[in-house]
Amino acid sequence: MAAHYCKESYESAEEVELDFSGTSSQTIIFDDESSIQRQNIEVAERFFDRLGTPNETRNSRGIYWNDVPFQLIKDKFLSKFTFSKQSEFSNMEAFFEWYQKNEAKAGFTNWNVVLSGSGKLDDEKHKHWIVGGRRVGLVTRSRRGTAIGRKINIGVLRTPSDLYADLTKEMYDSIPEEFKLTKAGKAERENIEDQLDEIDQKQPKKSFINELRKAAGVGLTPQLLLYRIDKDSKFTKEQSENTKEADRRYDLNASEDLIGVSLFVPGYRSGKNLATKLSIRIENPIGEPEMEEGDE
Repeated sequence: MAAHYCKESYESAEEVELDFSGTSSQTIIFDDESSIQRQNIEVAERFFDRLGTPNETRNSRGIYWNDVPFQLIKDKFLSKFTFSKQSEFSNMEAFFEWYQKNEAKAGFTNWNVVLSGSGKLDDEKHKHWIVGGRRVGLVTRSRRGTAIGRKINIGVLRTPSDLYADLTKEMYDSIPEEFKLTKAGKAERENIEDQLDEIDQKQPKKSFINELRKAAGVGLTPQLLLYRIDKDSKFTKEQSENTKEADRRYDLNASEDLIGVSLFVPGYRSGKNLATKLSIRIENPIGEPEMEEGDE
């Protein structure tokens, strides 16, 4: 998982200061092992069974649950889920330790859990996953860089609007336009970012997801976002002849459906130092995911 750390090491365990606040990680690397992915589906299904009756998302593409304790997410999902060792989720133990040490200090609430899908809920015309009594459509993603291989890189998992799919219509409608991922808010967002750069050159550009969630009253609520990816996903868009091989797209051709995982932990100016000394093994980082695409 992405984290800010103050000491680099690529060979052995080191004591470092880690800060996972502001984490917005997503799985883009998967092991094409049917037994692993089948087990992950079963882990997710048992986890959902513990969450009770879900709410329907505003766009009616998915479902979500409010007020889920981190301990439940950790013990019944994240600790049992098998991530690829090449993914940015390969260092979950460090995240668990950091979160539990800083949860109260940061003021984080219980989590919201989202299962996002394609099409409309309960549409029997599409492949679906029955969760919480609802039919949630499987999503499609494609391989990036190679048509075959035991490692699958999908480049990007999330649709950006899913990072606030756990807001009710009333909550979303109350948010100022500049905090929404819409064309109408684009110019205003650029103006705000320019002003922030002038105020504090060291401060990274403001995360509008953070500010959007803050404006909606869930600024301290982390989110676990999940997808079930259709193993038979086809890539049907035209590709330019000049597209580099590393960026070319292919059918997914997975041996089993894949469970995509996204973790969003709030992070904005709070005046609190959440860096925590932990003894961990820092692996060589993989590249950042592609830019996320999608509309509300």
